[in-house]
Amino acid sequence: MGEKSRRKSVGIAQDSELSVAYPLDVIRRRMQMVGWKDVAPAVAGEGKNIMEYTGMVDAFRKTMHHEGIMKE
Repeated sequence: MGEKSRRKSVGIAQDSELSVAYPLDVIRRRMQMVGWKDVAPAVAGEGKNIMEYTGMVDAFRKTMHHEGIMKE
């Protein structure tokens, strides 16, 4: 495998990892933090209701609904 091919492969692997692992990690951490009384308002935002999730898919849907792909 040439150097150019190797660099392309590494780039594709990194892009794949970032586009899959990072969103799943965000959802996992949100689900963990909602259970903590003192941290839950930081997850939902000041003055907002604390979100409760029934599972990972529910957490993903609620996050996409309230924040979208890119939060400004």
